[in-house]
Amino acid sequence: QITVRHLLLHTSGIPATACDTKVNAQTIEEYVAELQTIKLDAPVGTRHNYCSGNYNVLGRIIEVVSGQSFGEYMQENVFAPLDMQQSFTSEQEAQQAGLAQGYQWFFGLSVPTHHPYNPSQLPSGYMISSVEDMSHFLISQLNKGQYAHTNLLSEKSVAAMQVAGTKRGENGGYGFGWVIAPVGDVPAVWHDGVN
Repeated sequence: QITVRHLLLHTSGIPATACDTKVNAQTIEEYVAELQTIKLDAPVGTRHNYCSGNYNVLGRIIEVVSGQSFGEYMQENVFAPLDMQQSFTSEQEAQQAGLAQGYQWFFGLSVPTHHPYNPSQLPSGYMISSVEDMSHFLISQLNKGQYAHTNLLSEKSVAAMQVAGTKRGENGGYGFGWVIAPVGDVPAVWHDGVN
């Protein structure tokens, strides 16, 4: 059976091809429901295979357990405690607050564009934040779970996030939401992204 730990470490066996293809889903619940037809590409817990869909399933678990929407939960339990006043789980709210114009490269030129926003994949990459707000989150990660006078997570929880729970390729591992691998020759805890 797939556990929360498997989802956090991307060892659930959900194939990468199933991660971003849920075009009909409008909500996290619909996204997760569409995964019912997916066949796992590896036995549960046997290998790391990054698939953002794991975090969408985790987002749905948060909704079911808390009785709140994922957005309400994030606002109440992460954004507010960390004083993240320019962080959003709604593109419309972010636009009203002054969301920056998106750009993309087109034949060597940077041109304005509107990137698609997919609320059904909110937990895996569609939250919107400012650099300042992200720094509040990162400060809490660097400070054993504390930002200003708020302890978002326990020191033990932050430490558990930042150690490899599974191997990731030849040179590093993956923790709970973090890649644990050197950047060049420097040991690092990091995560890249697209959305």
